[in-house]
Amino acid sequence: MSRESKYLIRKIEAFDTAFKFFSKCSSGMGVEEKMMIFLCNMNFWDWEIENIIYSVVNFEDRSEAFENFSSLIEGVMKSGFLLKQSKVEDVKLDRRWKNHSSCRSKSTSQMVAPVDQLNQLIDDWNDFLSRIEKKLMSKTAKSFENWGENMKADLSSFKKEKLEKKGVENGEER
Repeated sequence: MSRESKYLIRKIEAFDTAFKFFSKCSSGMGVEEKMMIFLCNMNFWDWEIENIIYSVVNFEDRSEAFENFSSLIEGVMKSGFLLKQSKVEDVKLDRRWKNHSSCRSKSTSQMVAPVDQLNQLIDDWNDFLSRIEKKLMSKTAKSFENWGENMKADLSSFKKEKLEKKGVENGEER
């Protein structure tokens, strides 16, 4: 049995709420104006979604410290932190006790990344960028004459690929 990271789910939901703000009219501001504001800050929004994608893609590596004591110690050492040996032993004993006692809940499950939610966010993101292209973007060279060669006629370079879901095949966990 697995459960999805609440932290990553909240991160995805917060981003989704923020960027969807730009697709709706609000007091005194039309959709086109909001979309232009979004485009003005496109590098920020692109960085934000890339950060979420990175968090989901690398979640398994980070979660290994929760599951495996050796990975925990190795990760701390690779990060360059010097630990008190007595504290390392305390944690090691504590984990052994929890793994072999009634203290550890039978329902404890492995934490996984919310790939489905991320893929939905990516679909929404790509759809929003397509709507911006249709509503606002000009594909004519005349529009670019005074601005130079770095102008973009579309947002294809900002669109994202969906992730494959690992560990689940035909609805069953591997």
